[in-house]
Amino acid sequence: MTVIQIKRSTGSTAPTTSDLAEGELAYAEDRTGSGANAVLYIESVASDGTTAVIDKIGGKYYTNTVDSFLDPRDGTVGDAVVLKDADGSNTVTLKAAATIASNVAFTLPAADGSAGQILTTNGSGVLSFAAPASSSLTLSGDTGTDTFSTGQTLTFTGGEGIDTAVTDNTVTISAEDASDTNKGVASFNSTNFTVSSGAVTINSVQGTKVDITGTGSVLTLADDDEFLVYDASVPANKKITAENVADYVYAGFSGDITVTEAGVVTISADSVALGTDTTGNYVAGVSGTANQISITGSGSESATVTVALTNDVALVGDLTVGGNDIKMSGGTTAITFSGSGDVAVAGDLTVTGNDIKSSSATSLTLSGANVAVAGDLTVTGNNIKSSGGTTALTLSGADVTVAGNLTVNGSSTIVNSTTVSIDDVILKLADGNTANSVDTGVYGEYVEAATTKYAGWFRDASDSNIFKFFVGLQAEPTTTVNTSGTGYSVGTIVANLTGGTVSSLASAIGVADGGTGASTFTSNGVLYGNGTSAIQATAAGTNGYFLYSNSGTPAWTNTIDGGTY
Repeated sequence: MTVIQIKRSTGSTAPTTSDLAEGELAYAEDRTGSGANAVLYIESVASDGTTAVIDKIGGKYYTNTVDSFLDPRDGTVGDAVVLKDADGSNTVTLKAAATIASNVAFTLPAADGSAGQILTTNGSGVLSFAAPASSSLTLSGDTGTDTFSTGQTLTFTGGEGIDTAVTDNTVTISAEDASDTNKGVASFNSTNFTVSSGAVTINSVQGTKVDITGTGSVLTLADDDEFLVYDASVPANKKITAENVADYVYAGFSGDITVTEAGVVTISADSVALGTDTTGNYVAGVSGTANQISITGSGSESATVTVALTNDVALVGDLTVGGNDIKMSGGTTAITFSGSGDVAVAGDLTVTGNDIKSSSATSLTLSGANVAVAGDLTVTGNNIKSSGGTTALTLSGADVTVAGNLTVNGSSTIVNSTTVSIDDVILKLADGNTANSVDTGVYGEYVEAATTKYAGWFRDASDSNIFKFFVGLQAEPTTTVNTSGTGYSVGTIVANLTGGTVSSLASAIGVADGGTGASTFTSNGVLYGNGTSAIQATAAGTNGYFLYSNSGTPAWTNTIDGGTY
């Protein structure tokens, strides 16, 4: 528990300016008087800015005095000031309202008023005494007027169908209950309408299909049922029957097309001419037999007609092509004759046998997906293209440019060039290392003291996936880096590190290097500096204690003592 003490005295004598400093507190306890004259003091500076003064700012003496004439508010009443008479036997109380919408200030009159005057306000909180004002107002109705003065009684009288009531400063005007005999009822052509208390009831109107309120539905109409139709050009109501509506709607349909009142449409036979009243392709009555031309797709108006050979075609004699191309069914050129004896095949060329022969010997042998070239393969142009026409290899002297991916299925790829330029932003190593059995990394070769050594970095698959930097290894790495090999030592990195964690250090990071210089600290202790030596920690603080300087060393305490005067 924290203890805070200010300067204090057991008596009732006030402190002097020499006892306190500016802003310092002191308390005269008045123990002999049970604190009746106890006062709280503070030292401040007078208006001249230099003279020290002692000010009373509270204490039991003043709280007792205030308590005797103040009545604090509670949940139902506001604050009150209680003023006692000379002998203290009776009091006068000034009380605030229980609820106030905003702050209110009243300014009292400078002097007493005359007999019979009342206390009035100017609307801004300034009060004064004045005689009561006489007031009146004029009342006006549909007929007659009257002047109403203060002190008279204003009576609200109801009329036919109107009730009035006055209760608790409220005037209520309402319509009389429609159940009152002969009240609130008016008739207009009562054969058809009755008006009662604002409601309209339709008793009968020339038929049975009337729906005024919109709560029902008219589901059926007879031919002689009538509608009221308003003609905007003539200010009168017109009538029309259901039969008239049907006649008007369907009168325009005649001839080859008829429409019934139920919406059934009939088109007379042979009344539609193809090519005039229709769209699409429509061919009828065309068919073929075996080994002839067959036409399909002629069964509907929008179908596409197909002309085809129903069987294979065998040519006994020569096939003479008038143009340069033989095309496929889709219109794509498959074979092109240049006219000079050359033939270009646009798609795949299927050879039934295994060999493609020149005029004197076999040049190409096809065995499944393999192709054997009997002699040298000479490319007249500079490019070797894929089946799609895209250049795959470009030959320029002894240089070869591979346009697509280059896949090497051998175990080694040896590059003797001095400069390797790769556009890939991320290199993938150890492809297929699903068993996690190899190390992954990069190493280089160097010679030191006539000894060939290796240095680099790698992910150690056998050591919890830790990345390691190494130097001095005298055995060239294979699928793994031998961390126990001759000369192997941990490499040094010079870099700025951002993020991550640091663990398993051989020693604590020194203060000069941004560390603490210590490996452990007291649990819940507060750290403090120790020059260039390791950072130190206080003991764990007791609940409620706070730190203070103990001859320059942080320490815990629970006491603040201002002393005595």
